[in-house]
Amino acid sequence: MTSDELTKEGIPFVESIPDSWCLIPNKWLFRYDGHKVGKNWADYDLLSLTKEGVKTKSKESTGGKVPESYDGYQTVKPGQMIFCLFDLDVSAVFSGISNLQGMITSAYDVYSSTNLINNEFADYWFKYVFSSRYYKLYSKNIRYTITSDNFGMIKTPIPPLKIQGKIAAFLKSKEEKINALITNEEKQIEKLKEYKQALISEIVTKGLNPNIPMRDSNISLTPLIPSNFYAFKIKNVATTIDSKLNQSNLEYIALENVESFSGTKIESLESKNYDITNSIVCQPEDVIFGKLRPYLAKSLLITMDCCVSSEFAVFRCNKKYILPEYLHYTFISKALVDLINSYTYGTKMPRANIDDIKSTIIPLPDIKAQKAAIKFITRKKEIIEKQIHFHLEKINSLKKYRKSLIYEYVTGKREIC
Repeated sequence: MTSDELTKEGIPFVESIPDSWCLIPNKWLFRYDGHKVGKNWADYDLLSLTKEGVKTKSKESTGGKVPESYDGYQTVKPGQMIFCLFDLDVSAVFSGISNLQGMITSAYDVYSSTNLINNEFADYWFKYVFSSRYYKLYSKNIRYTITSDNFGMIKTPIPPLKIQGKIAAFLKSKEEKINALITNEEKQIEKLKEYKQALISEIVTKGLNPNIPMRDSNISLTPLIPSNFYAFKIKNVATTIDSKLNQSNLEYIALENVESFSGTKIESLESKNYDITNSIVCQPEDVIFGKLRPYLAKSLLITMDCCVSSEFAVFRCNKKYILPEYLHYTFISKALVDLINSYTYGTKMPRANIDDIKSTIIPLPDIKAQKAAIKFITRKKEIIEKQIHFHLEKINSLKKYRKSLIYEYVTGKREIC
């Protein structure tokens, strides 16, 4: 079948399929099979569609608003497929096969497969579809949503059932090996991040010279500090900034875009629909720290005029006592992150109180020693980040290979021997 013919048949993102394959509308491959749980909802486990598949979820989960009743949720049986047919431009996951019995929000669509399609083959086909968000082509409204009727009209390339099983088994074997390699690379990255955070912590609490005598610190951050270090509350060496935004010609730093180990992405207010109410205006050399989930060590040394979410604490350093870059390194040190995070223990949504952060006592050397520490940490950090980048590139290569492998087999470009 030619590309033109296939496009007319309704799959514009697949060039061709083998002659022995068929194009079949989804309505013949899947039937909508979700049923309201009703008053018996307490008898069902709560399920969630995640990147790792369909998982159980606590009914007391704090990941969002908890309903008083789940009677509007729908049943899920083992072997059924769950689809997220809305927000196709931004959703984290599109589909998954459930191996569990339970219930899930009616925002999703629950389908059972017919005898024309192998569930595992379907799963790989939809992984390919979602890899480039191809179903956006069929969405009708601003939220990139597909109705159940529209979903049923979309066609899927289907090989003979026996071949479907072979393709699924082959891809599962390959994917498991690729995923194991990716997991190993991710572990290497985590080790490097932990090492970097520990290294920074060592320097900002003990300095560069191991021969300087240590003394009791009498502070929570670290029991011992070098004898030539001083102890200051953060609020005594840096001023808290809370100037609210009254203009929109600034760049915006979204909370989710700050990652203390890999930099940040600056967003334009014009290009994103951000709620900038109560945003705080920053200037170069301000230092920000994310109050929400402080264990993530979301800190950044500001280098431009911008505004940030009020979920950040913003500090402007008194350079007589502390350099901005040194405060940034202190904020991402393991010792300080662990201490600030301890302030939030027992809370459902960890959020550090600004007064607790300001009152935290940190050890400080003189400005000359701070400059030396900054130079040393920056040099070491660059080396570590090059290693992290190397592992990230390997992960990207593995993901591209996995994606291309799935594409080649679910579209018949390569055959199972």
